[in-house]
Amino acid sequence: VCHVSPKMDFLSKGISAVLGGSGDTAQPTGAETIERLCDRLQSATRLDDRRDAVRALRSLSKKFKLEVGTQAMDLLVGVLDRDKADIEMTELALETLANIVVVQDTNEDGERVESDLGIQFTEILLKRQETIALLLSIVEDYDFHVRWPAVKLLHILGNNKSTHMQELVLSSPMGISRLMDLLSDSREIIRNEGVLVLLVLTRNNAQIQKIVAFENAFERLLDIVTEEGLSDGGIVVEDCILLIQSLLKSNNLNQNFFREASLIPRLVPFFELKLPAKPGTALSWDSQKINNILQMLKLVRILVSPVNPQQATVGAQKAMHQCGLVKLLCGIMFSSGMPSHMLTEAINTVAEVIRGSSPNQEFFSEVQVPSDPPRAAILAVITSMVTEKQPLELRCAALYCFQSYMLKNAAYQAEVVSTLLPSSAAAAQSVSAGQLLCTALFSPDQLSVWCASIALASTLGSTLQKEQLLRVQLAAAADQPPMSLLQLCVNLLAQGTHIQSRVALMMLLTTWLAGCASCINVFLSNQANMSFLTGLAELEPDSEQARLLQGLSCLVLGICLAHHPGTDLPYSKDTLHQIIGHRIGTERFGDSLSFVSHSEHFTRAAKHPQPLHSTVDDVVFDHAFAVFFKQQTDLVLKALNSPNGLTPSVDSASGHTSPAPPSTTTATVEHHDSIVTSYKELIREQDQQLNEMRKQLEGIGGERDSALTSSREQSKMVETLLQQNAELKQLLERSSRLAATGNESSSSIASHEVGQLRLQVSDLQAAKTNLENIVRQRDAKLNQLQSELNQSRMKESEARGLAESAQDKAASGLSADEQAKLQQEIAGLKTRVQEMDLQMKTISQERDELKGNVKQLEGEVEKLQQNTRLPEDSTLQNAYDTLQRDYEELKRGKETMEKEQEDLLCILTENTEKAKQLRQRLRKLGEEVSDEEDDDDDVDEDEDADEEEEQ
Repeated sequence: VCHVSPKMDFLSKGISAVLGGSGDTAQPTGAETIERLCDRLQSATRLDDRRDAVRALRSLSKKFKLEVGTQAMDLLVGVLDRDKADIEMTELALETLANIVVVQDTNEDGERVESDLGIQFTEILLKRQETIALLLSIVEDYDFHVRWPAVKLLHILGNNKSTHMQELVLSSPMGISRLMDLLSDSREIIRNEGVLVLLVLTRNNAQIQKIVAFENAFERLLDIVTEEGLSDGGIVVEDCILLIQSLLKSNNLNQNFFREASLIPRLVPFFELKLPAKPGTALSWDSQKINNILQMLKLVRILVSPVNPQQATVGAQKAMHQCGLVKLLCGIMFSSGMPSHMLTEAINTVAEVIRGSSPNQEFFSEVQVPSDPPRAAILAVITSMVTEKQPLELRCAALYCFQSYMLKNAAYQAEVVSTLLPSSAAAAQSVSAGQLLCTALFSPDQLSVWCASIALASTLGSTLQKEQLLRVQLAAAADQPPMSLLQLCVNLLAQGTHIQSRVALMMLLTTWLAGCASCINVFLSNQANMSFLTGLAELEPDSEQARLLQGLSCLVLGICLAHHPGTDLPYSKDTLHQIIGHRIGTERFGDSLSFVSHSEHFTRAAKHPQPLHSTVDDVVFDHAFAVFFKQQTDLVLKALNSPNGLTPSVDSASGHTSPAPPSTTTATVEHHDSIVTSYKELIREQDQQLNEMRKQLEGIGGERDSALTSSREQSKMVETLLQQNAELKQLLERSSRLAATGNESSSSIASHEVGQLRLQVSDLQAAKTNLENIVRQRDAKLNQLQSELNQSRMKESEARGLAESAQDKAASGLSADEQAKLQQEIAGLKTRVQEMDLQMKTISQERDELKGNVKQLEGEVEKLQQNTRLPEDSTLQNAYDTLQRDYEELKRGKETMEKEQEDLLCILTENTEKAKQLRQRLRKLGEEVSDEEDDDDDVDEDEDADEEEEQ
């Protein structure tokens, strides 16, 4: 007797045919086999048969992804919903779906291949929100064979369609909280996969970042980093740090939360590197350790980035100084054996930690490089910056560190400038920062000239430093007399041929001349300087580099005009006006300045304070100069367009300039002061109004959040009522069956109770429908309120822009129309805020009414549950027991009959196969076999197949 089920035999034959099994008859194609499996999964009543069908689909899903995806995807999602209590079937369905939506896979040769089918199937799978809600509910199951494939599937879906996935997870109640629970899973493989899922979901989504951060994500992730060994840990440490970066990047709220939660000191142990056992031995830097430290350095930079609000950056810098993190970062910066790209990142990190922070700058000034003999850290930074053999990224990082050290640091600026003016022989013999910079200024390496010029420009933060640097006398060669550093820079500019060095010297020259009358006197005293600049501005440029130099030369002439001291010079202010107006042309002058500000190099430099250059040819402008250029261009154009304002008048007899009459000047100044005072008061009033409006908007936002919270709670309550309704229906069916087996009196009583229950259920459903309508109306009003809040914020930003531009317009004065327009904008914003207050009150009243309806519905549910209690009647109980025993006997009889039928079918199948083999042998021996017998066999096989499908 064969004990193999015909159903299992059918499945094994189908799969063997798809996988290339041999046989005398024609084998079905993959699509046909998958179609049969889908029919079996959809129609089979036995759980084992459905499980076998899903197992076969999983084995075919990699080779026949298109066929399985198009035919079985909806069936597999239905399996997750219908048979999720079966662990093995749930695991098989999840793994099959993962095979369908995966983008990268391996072929038969073991090679990695990419397919667009995964993206397309992901879009189809995510069209229904219920799918993600179902997966998130499955994630709650603690069983490894269920949670692990569910998390893997979520990760794949997030990688394929991150934006759509983020929206669906946000709309799912408690979706983020369920994923956050994965971080607490004791099984590392699930915990690590959960980190990757959160990393995908938090990317560029501020709302999810906020929810995850306030779910205590920072502390959990830092705990994992500590457990995995800090910087010596594996890839898990890197993933955790990447997730923290994702939560903090461009998210000021999370950055403040991270800082105020005192989590910055928890970064200190990560940078406490283990020293080698033997003194003098370099630290070991394996690839994973390098990646871990690189990512942690980037995390520190996110907290102190210059693009953050100044208050947040200052707070983070202060916390790092107090916990000793600055000391550890400086130690890593000067560690031995460090790879170049890691050293570059360490220098950039130290630069942003000390940027504009007096305590950190003071600490950095005391850092000594561990060399023989020890030397100051700033000297090591300058040496790396001007050394030609160093990589471009490292030299730019060193320049960035030097600029950050000089920013808002007048004392250290004066110290660097003073090193060019030695007061003793010992000071002259020792290498100083100023000497290194001046040596690089005359270097044949163009990048060294560029770095030295930018570094020297960063030391000129005040007029005093500019005048001190004016005293520096240097000789270009041993056989030449010394001359001022200013004149040497002009000579190098005239003799240079490379765009980088010439642009760098122009940037240094403009920074040096701006706001310093002594420097302008020295510069204009040499007529050769003006001849060179005028000739450069008059030439017809034949390339982009020539146009940049023309624009910078125009800026130098404009600075001399705007900051002219008004003294007796070869070039008076009116003379400069005539040179620019007649020889160069006012329109051409403005176009040259505009070309510089709109060039690609200038735009790239203006984006970020850090010099970011991929090649040496990209090194042209600097961020500090870009800011300086915009400020000075406005002053130059104003001075050029108002020659008769406060400029000195020309004496026709002597040709010398003389100041304007004192009375006129005094009246003009007083009028200007009165205008400035009036507009300051206007700006102050507008600031107060904007602050009040901002507070009102914050209050509206809080009420909106509370309304959304109430909406979620009421949605959960509706789900609970639906479940209770289903339970009541089951109780009604059960009471109906029991009532049919009882006596007449019990039947009449039960039927009466059933009628009452049905009436109450209908009332409950009507109340539930009304509640759902109210919830939908509330959601629509909340969406409308959200759009109005966004419009109000846009109006607020426009009003703030008007307030900020009011001071710029103070010198020229605002017209009455502009003032009236500004007042109308403010009045309109106030009216809008009042309207939104009324709408919020209306929403609150409707919410209170909704709560009352919910309480009333809960009371009806409790009353209905009390009425559904069955009477304790012995007759009903005995009848129920009798029916239960009869049902068990019938069930056992049915199973016995099914087993006997399966055995008979198996014997019949064997006999049929043997008969076919015998006929074939007879044909081979030359015997005649009638076709009717073969037809009868085919008919019998079809009938057997139909019987199997019915079973």
